[in-house]
Amino acid sequence: MIDKNQRNPEESDLEKGLEKPKITLKPLKNTAVSTPIQEEYIKLMQVYDCGGWIWGSGDLPTQHNRWENYKEKTCVSARNKFGFGTAGVGFKEEKIITTQDFYKKQKIPQEKIKEIQNYFETITKK
Repeated sequence: MIDKNQRNPEESDLEKGLEKPKITLKPLKNTAVSTPIQEEYIKLMQVYDCGGWIWGSGDLPTQHNRWENYKEKTCVSARNKFGFGTAGVGFKEEKIITTQDFYKKQKIPQEKIKEIQNYFETITKK
């Protein structure tokens, strides 16, 4: 089930005349990103989607709301194997960072994050 904050993968962006913002994300060794607030998780998944990352299932990061599994304890892997879990359970050895630290390490300016958010807001409204 797709909630109002996530895109329907069956809708074509191209049909709407929109081009998804592109960014390059580098894996961060032994690092996971804490997303204690659902809005932070959703924004992070939009960033990962624009970075071309996918879940092990082949689904886009924005196709499913994995935050519901662990809620405020949710962490998302920033290493080369994309996954989610909790600090101390799913990510025992990882350094846990905030979303802001993640964006800083990835050199993603706030303007680009706003562009990504606007893109997803636009496609979910149509």
